[in-house]
Amino acid sequence: MMMGAVAGAHLLARGDDGLLHPREPTTAGTEMADEATVVGAMQAALYACAALIRARETRIYNRTGAPLLGQHNTEILRDLLGLSDEAVKTLEANGVIGTEPRTGGRSRGMR
Repeated sequence: MMMGAVAGAHLLARGDDGLLHPREPTTAGTEMADEATVVGAMQAALYACAALIRARETRIYNRTGAPLLGQHNTEILRDLLGLSDEAVKTLEANGVIGTEPRTGGRSRGMR
């Protein structure tokens, strides 16, 4: 979405980060910005660009936020792939799966 110079100057003068917001004059009434609540560890409201493709009489929106890292490990490994609870716990204990990012990288080696 291209923003006029006047609207852009207005955002910068306010110290706004330039992200879409439903009450912003450039997006108000256009349904270009959706509000979503992030659940889990972060508990925050955020605004994102709405779906650009619209179906007649249908409102498209994201009902849930993105999953947290490792949030569905157990369900996927146990229920979809058939691993036992003990096998999932072994993978967690060995650092194969988890809920926290690992430091390092390919060039430094995974830790």
